[in-house]
Amino acid sequence: MFRPQIHHPFFGDLASVSAVLAVLLLTLAPRALANDGVAGLGVGGLVLQQTDRVRMVSEDLYVSPDRVRVTYRFRPLDDAGLETIVAFPLPPIPVNNRDETVGMAEPPVKNPLDVVRFRVRVDGRRIRPLMAVRAFTEKGDITDLLAEYGIRPYDWPDYEAFERRLKALPAEALKKLEEAGAIRRLSPDYMDYGWKLQITYFWRQSFPAGRDTRIEHEYVPIAGQFFYSPENDRWAVKRYCIDSGTMRGIRRMIRRQGQDRSFLAATQIEYILTTANTWAGPIGRFRLVIDKKRRDSIVTLCWKGLKRISPTRFESVKQDFRPRRDLEILFLAPLPE
Repeated sequence: MFRPQIHHPFFGDLASVSAVLAVLLLTLAPRALANDGVAGLGVGGLVLQQTDRVRMVSEDLYVSPDRVRVTYRFRPLDDAGLETIVAFPLPPIPVNNRDETVGMAEPPVKNPLDVVRFRVRVDGRRIRPLMAVRAFTEKGDITDLLAEYGIRPYDWPDYEAFERRLKALPAEALKKLEEAGAIRRLSPDYMDYGWKLQITYFWRQSFPAGRDTRIEHEYVPIAGQFFYSPENDRWAVKRYCIDSGTMRGIRRMIRRQGQDRSFLAATQIEYILTTANTWAGPIGRFRLVIDKKRRDSIVTLCWKGLKRISPTRFESVKQDFRPRRDLEILFLAPLPE
């Protein structure tokens, strides 16, 4: 069975919880990127192995192009309460010097594992989650293989130093890495490398009987950024449920930019809502607020019941909500001058 590398924020090993977390991580299937890599990477809610002992009483979700905030209330359904591990998985992140792009900003060099600046509070108290890290290619998990040659899968913000380190490996190591799909030797003097990095934040959580537990977290979303054209990107009409009124607004925005500026700046945010189904029953009360941040921008998504509550914010409230699909939100704005 796969044993994940487990790290705290200073990268110290914490093997004592690896067996428990490995079972949990095996339930988190990697999500694929879509539409030639222009899509963002979906980040979503807290995950628990399927349970009928704790209910999500409420979820209050705020999404903007540069911030996601979530507040949950959980309630045990028996007199024993529950203590378990909860996890917040990031989607697979490409680590490579190939042509693949994900439309995201470079992560902080000092801590490449804190890609989304994830912060969490439990009942108002800030906690520091642990992290499990693994790397994989299309041929399978390569975490242990990288470790065998002294390569940490997240040592990637300094690309030139990383490449020098790989090239200094003996021929046998390079051969094994090539067979595993981690590198490709394109010429005697050049090779490229590539794998997907899977980061999961996690912590041990108590849900005491007889009261609600409040969990809050926020992070910077991994946004897909690209140029949008209604002529060239017809896939977006279906994916984001762009109706005729919204399309007229899009075309007006493009016309106002002038003849030589036929594109808009597009930002895509995904939020994995369906992780809520690992908890007992439906979400008692679900509130969604989407903030486009700019009055002159357009937001569109496949969602019924959104109402404008301010010049830039939209709200939807649902009772006893079982999410059947994840959120995919498209923000469109004029090109910068």
